[in-house]
Amino acid sequence: MDADDDGDGVLTRDEETDTQNNYPQDDITNADIGPDYLNPEVATEIPATGYKEHSYKQTFTVHVTAYDLSLSNLRQDTFDFGRLEDSALTKTETLTPDFN
Repeated sequence: MDADDDGDGVLTRDEETDTQNNYPQDDITNADIGPDYLNPEVATEIPATGYKEHSYKQTFTVHVTAYDLSLSNLRQDTFDFGRLEDSALTKTETLTPDFN
């Protein structure tokens, strides 16, 4: 998100209506254009009071393949260890950034 997505001189985070729900996507004056923060004809400014809570999911994948493996009783050009399935490799975190 740019500081001022529509170039109307109002910070995107401050293009809020009197609902002040920290969700600029639902503030729509003209449905043909979309949210007010993308409409340069609308410059309603109500200063933001905080950030929304955000969730993100991280998934880590481990893949190990050994090439030209040679042990005393085993000779193999390629050995695929497969995919590690472990719930500890996936996490979802929810946070609300500090408001400045």
